[in-house]
Amino acid sequence: MNSTVDDGYRYVLGNVALKNAIGLENDVDIELQPLGMGEHNVNYRLDASGRSFVLRINVAKQPFHDDQVAYEFSALKALEPSGRAPEPVYLDNSPDAPGAGALVIGFCDGDMLDFDRLRPGDLQCAAQIMADVHAVPIAPCCPLHRPAD
Repeated sequence: MNSTVDDGYRYVLGNVALKNAIGLENDVDIELQPLGMGEHNVNYRLDASGRSFVLRINVAKQPFHDDQVAYEFSALKALEPSGRAPEPVYLDNSPDAPGAGALVIGFCDGDMLDFDRLRPGDLQCAAQIMADVHAVPIAPCCPLHRPAD
């Protein structure tokens, strides 16, 4: 196991609120695997209590957000009615959170969309997912970024 996974285990096992949010009853029943990283987050698959989640640790803020993980959590909450976004489960934007904050979301099983190896129906499926997400009415008080242009 590498040190970042070790750090992730320590974070999950030492965080009572997170363990309660994911229904973790027995610390032995946790599995944490690197999932990948992007520009702003390091992601781990977190298997616990018979369910799968993604632990996202924010490592770099986007320019227009002071609290990236809270923004992502709010966006996922707003998109829940679409049935096409991961379930927001837990938010930690406290000073004790790793990196610049942590987020736990539901794990969505599936395949990556590979534009070099498209299968029949891939683009139609992707378009329907995007249409479903963009059809969700968003309240004016929702903190989603809304560029002036």
